[in-house]
Amino acid sequence: MVQIVRNSRICGGKACIEGTRIRVIDVIERYKILNESPEDIAEGFAIDIDAVFAAISYYYKHVSEIKNEIDQDKEFVKRMRKELVHAT
Repeated sequence: MVQIVRNSRICGGKACIEGTRIRVIDVIERYKILNESPEDIAEGFAIDIDAVFAAISYYYKHVSEIKNEIDQDKEFVKRMRKELVHAT
């Protein structure tokens, strides 16, 4: 059985597929934003389809948590872009 785990030493403590560095966020962005099929996601990440379904299931059980992590990632990217612009 595929597990979704959190470990502060892996992926910044974000939920990821056990034994990988593939975050639930990574799967969900491809599934919901890029409209990729679970089969395509599994192939793209070279993981078992069960892992994709585990990530999707985890997302639907923890929607607000994952959406918050997505928002945090977006804010981080904005800050980094701003810093890069000011550094040049």
